[in-house]
Amino acid sequence: MSASLITTLHVGSRPIEIHTFSGEVLESQKWTTTQISGGGGGGYSHNGTGFSSSAPVRSHTTTHDQIFVRAASGEERALELSDVHLAVRKGQWLTLVLAIRAGKHEGPYVAILNHNTGSMDWVAKAVNDSCGPMFYNLLIVVGVFAGVGGVFALLGGTFFTGLLFAGLGIGGILWIVRRRKAFKAGISALTTQLRTQHGPPKV
Repeated sequence: MSASLITTLHVGSRPIEIHTFSGEVLESQKWTTTQISGGGGGGYSHNGTGFSSSAPVRSHTTTHDQIFVRAASGEERALELSDVHLAVRKGQWLTLVLAIRAGKHEGPYVAILNHNTGSMDWVAKAVNDSCGPMFYNLLIVVGVFAGVGGVFALLGGTFFTGLLFAGLGIGGILWIVRRRKAFKAGISALTTQLRTQHGPPKV
């Protein structure tokens, strides 16, 4: 297996092994899909009076990237990503960065370094899944509601309750953001090493 362990980062008390796989882009494809939701509506009518309403139509477009990468050893990997907006083409040399939690045998791609352009692209969901605490999505939602509820409580005159909820909500979100920032900083610090030790073979 051509993926190699280059370091172990600690996010809080959680060790995360950082592995890399470097190779040449054999093929790159990009496409978009659009999801449409909403529309329709409802209303009420009685004896010639009533009302009607319509739900707004919303659309969300997702950009997909699929790339095939071959290492100098001949091993190939394919990955498909959504909303990363990669700018890669055939022949370029990439280093794929994987984050594997201690005790696990596999993990997601969290970043992609393009040696030709020098750009580092982040896979946001994979970063969050790797460094966020368990059920971090739920914690963010709870934090937002606690923060908003605390602000309303402050405005309503219940000072101590409002301050408590606002502090818990805002503090919880900032804690998760700090973990994410520290994780990305740890990987960014490896950029020079990746460029010098995992770049394209010298002819």
